[in-house]
Amino acid sequence: MVASAALLQPDAALRPNFAAMIYGGPLGVMPAIPAQLPPMFLAWAQDDNAALAQIVKFYEALKAAGHKPEVHIFSSGGHGFGMNKQGKTSDHWLDFFYFWLEAQ
Repeated sequence: MVASAALLQPDAALRPNFAAMIYGGPLGVMPAIPAQLPPMFLAWAQDDNAALAQIVKFYEALKAAGHKPEVHIFSSGGHGFGMNKQGKTSDHWLDFFYFWLEAQ
């Protein structure tokens, strides 16, 4: 939520150079998506019962506004998988994030 708020703030000069939203996005009503946004990385698990609907809605809004964020959708991991090793592919989200950062 905090990362998406910083990303979507009206003053483009105050936006971060990149944003990584891991199983998160704006809560509640979807805010307007600005035309110019920095590179974005999104990751979530399909069995995230807490945030799945909102992050998918956010991703669709980004796409509709013409943005192409890097997206990683894991089959499982739940909400808040973070650094918790569960023996799932979501255990490696940070590796994908590092690869994405290197490519930037």
